[in-house]
Amino acid sequence: MKFAERSSSSSSSSSSSSSSSSSSSSSARSGALVGSAQHLLKLSAHHLTNNAQAYVEREAVSTLAQTRQTETTSTVDALATRVLSLESLSVATEAYRKNISAELLRIEAKVQDPIHAGDIAWMMTSTALVLMMTIPGLALFYGGMVRVTNVLSTLMQCFSIVCLITVEWMCVGYSLTFSEGGFVYGDYKRFWLVGMNLTHGHPMAPHIPEPLFVAYELMFAIITPVSPFQLQAKSGRARQ
Repeated sequence: MKFAERSSSSSSSSSSSSSSSSSSSSSARSGALVGSAQHLLKLSAHHLTNNAQAYVEREAVSTLAQTRQTETTSTVDALATRVLSLESLSVATEAYRKNISAELLRIEAKVQDPIHAGDIAWMMTSTALVLMMTIPGLALFYGGMVRVTNVLSTLMQCFSIVCLITVEWMCVGYSLTFSEGGFVYGDYKRFWLVGMNLTHGHPMAPHIPEPLFVAYELMFAIITPVSPFQLQAKSGRARQ
């Protein structure tokens, strides 16, 4: 009886000891599992944090790259537009330079050769009209104011004056009138029209050749001495 009690007590003590050892081992295992789980959670959290940071960084880099690409594209477009405007400005400047060069060449040619065809044509017409005022204009007019027997002599007198003044004008008249000289009359540089050509004009008429200017002024030198014949013609008509 006592042996049975002892054996039961020993068995109960062994079972309690075994149960306590098993409970301690199970608690140690659970503690290890909890620690490993916490460690895994920490690692997972760290990994997720790293992944989130990497994602954020990638998004920031992508956004920055897109922004830079947009800015670069806009800058390139602006530069292209400016280059096109500069090219158009260069073309316009080149055209303007060509126009200016052509205008300068025209002005230079005009300065070197100021003879103008329109002025030449008008001065030739004016010279012919003034000549017709003298021959036959005044000659026939004065011839009609005298007797029939004196008409021919009046015409010849007018014609003789025209010839005489023409020779005198070419010899000394033009030079003494239009050459540079003293206060009253000119010098002898143009006696017999020496040094005159068709490519240069007189300073008073630079747009026509000087010989044409000589002929035009000659017409007025001719008609001036012919005019006094009006008095002779009137006196002859009064004697009639």
